[in-house]
Amino acid sequence: MNHKGKILYIDPIGKEFEEPEMVDFLKGFTDYELNYTSLDGGTSNLEYMYYESLVIPEIVHKVKWAEENDYDGVIIGCFYDPGLYEAREITDNIVVVAPGESSMNISLSLGYKFSIIAGSEKYIPIITENIKKYGYMDKLASVKVVGLKVEEYREDLSLTEKLVMDKSKEAVQFDRAEVLILGCTAQYGIYKKIQQYTHVPVLDPIISSLKYCEFLINIKESFGWSHSKRCLYKSPPIF
Repeated sequence: MNHKGKILYIDPIGKEFEEPEMVDFLKGFTDYELNYTSLDGGTSNLEYMYYESLVIPEIVHKVKWAEENDYDGVIIGCFYDPGLYEAREITDNIVVVAPGESSMNISLSLGYKFSIIAGSEKYIPIITENIKKYGYMDKLASVKVVGLKVEEYREDLSLTEKLVMDKSKEAVQFDRAEVLILGCTAQYGIYKKIQQYTHVPVLDPIISSLKYCEFLINIKESFGWSHSKRCLYKSPPIF
């Protein structure tokens, strides 16, 4: 397989908790060179805003490192999209994406409204604030919760699939969702079963971020379209 270029997947958790099998899974969906890294000072998850605040500086610096080492794109691998805007602000020549924004952007071309299948009620305000920031509140059908922590998703995949199926069915039948988004990167790899069960598009968040990253790399290389430095992503003087 010929590699087009390089993409770095940043898993924003500590090295003792890292899950490189996520990228092994993703490598089956791309012909880019796809590399994995975690954080030196990260926690086991980013379910809490405090944890997120601790890791954003290292995430942003890793994105800058990737730009300086000739990567074409970076994926910040958490559905909360931590440090996404900050990373775009301090870079000039690299595509930066994250699962939440990527999944939502893709979903808008596939159906009128989307529902997000999240882990716990703690997720709802944080995800909702991101949806507001991205301007998509009128496209949100619902955020459903399955009652699982990040670490619990992979412990019993059959249970995870059942819980996600139940909430997905509710979202489609009662909330009129036309697209479903799996609202945690730990839900990777189960989208097909949920899709077959619900008969609507079900977006895997890490596949979505990979494909959206490839798309932005392609249009950047073809047409020079990239993150604008006019206002929102204008770089601070030190960069």
